[in-house]
Amino acid sequence: MKTNKVIGEKKSLVSVFLLVLSVYFYGCSDKGRVLQEVSVAGHKIPEINMDMIPAQEKLLNLSEFCSDFRAIPLETRKECYIQNTRIKLTNDNMLVSTQNFPGAARLYRFGMNGKFLNEIGRPGKGPGEHTGYDLTFCDYYDENKTVVAIWFDDPQLFHPDGTFLGSVHKPYEFLENTYKWDDQEWYSVGMTGGRPRSALDSAILMFYSPDGHIYKTIPRTRYPSENNNGYVPTPWNQSVYLNKGRRKIFLQGNDTIFALEDKDLIPAGIIKSGQNSLDYNSTLLPEREKGKYRISILAENENNWFLRKSVVKSADLKQYAPGKWGGQYDMDEQLVIVDKKNGKAAVCKLTDDLYSFFPENFMQYLDWHDNKYLTFSLPTVKLLELIKKYESKATVPTQIAKRLQSIKQIKEDDNPVVFLSP
Repeated sequence: MKTNKVIGEKKSLVSVFLLVLSVYFYGCSDKGRVLQEVSVAGHKIPEINMDMIPAQEKLLNLSEFCSDFRAIPLETRKECYIQNTRIKLTNDNMLVSTQNFPGAARLYRFGMNGKFLNEIGRPGKGPGEHTGYDLTFCDYYDENKTVVAIWFDDPQLFHPDGTFLGSVHKPYEFLENTYKWDDQEWYSVGMTGGRPRSALDSAILMFYSPDGHIYKTIPRTRYPSENNNGYVPTPWNQSVYLNKGRRKIFLQGNDTIFALEDKDLIPAGIIKSGQNSLDYNSTLLPEREKGKYRISILAENENNWFLRKSVVKSADLKQYAPGKWGGQYDMDEQLVIVDKKNGKAAVCKLTDDLYSFFPENFMQYLDWHDNKYLTFSLPTVKLLELIKKYESKATVPTQIAKRLQSIKQIKEDDNPVVFLSP
């Protein structure tokens, strides 16, 4: 059996997330279990019942959740000035993207000490160049020797030093992700909910050659009605992650967690939708979206699932074309931790006791990486503003003061500071 494995997953989540969580939240009683085994195609798989999870948030100190958050000021040079960030990590360096609107987005490589190393890709229309205003996807392959990047155009391949290695021709428009199956084949994850925009939105998975020839498609089976133009929620934050070297996929619009094996999807778990979860294949009055929630998977290890529960606080939606809707959302981002061993779960609100000045909603800015790091970045202007506000209100504990010393020398026009755990 061939399983899509990715080399380089060296850290277990256990080394990042403290095992005290199981005892801290759940205790030993069977009362309040949200997890049960169900039979699917003759196999027993776990099912998480979202309606059984207590709604009340539990406060969780950041220090109880991860071992540390160290600050890494990114080197500021004219060659790598950053306005906002998207981060991808290996164990040795980080890729940081930045928008340069109305020009093309940029992608820079930094060492884990924040030192600028090189740029990957450049603005333009030639080989190894792009015109996209944002980086939609970025990943490492081949034991971190190959970088794949998508700026709305065809996926491009680079050596980490910036050398252009070639392109993967996308079989359809709006392709926003591409994963390496082997040296001769790539695959992309599609949709299981929302109104389809392209052929990829009518597929769960699509396998293709580097020149765009499609080898295999796993089709989507459920769609919204075509007989009305009402509002249908669009899936966000599709979950594609690693667990014990296996690629797993959870797409909003389908309750099943799949493992990818032999170019097929094997049911590996179920997240049973709750009463207030969004249905991505049915129409919904826009004013009734308030209070509904979306679920995505942040990470999984042998002890826990870590879920993001995004609750709609308000939504201002308008129809700009038949069946096409857009607008603004205000979301409450919650962390749900499910314990695999005792079957219980808790909705957690992370509080910053390591630095004490992180914004209250910093949970929504945390990036989770397959090599089990967490990152969180702040523009320097915002960071200095938060530090000043914090120091004016309180006596700074010695331990926090030591952490602040490493970042207080930055200037307002410096690059962002990345906070990295562990």
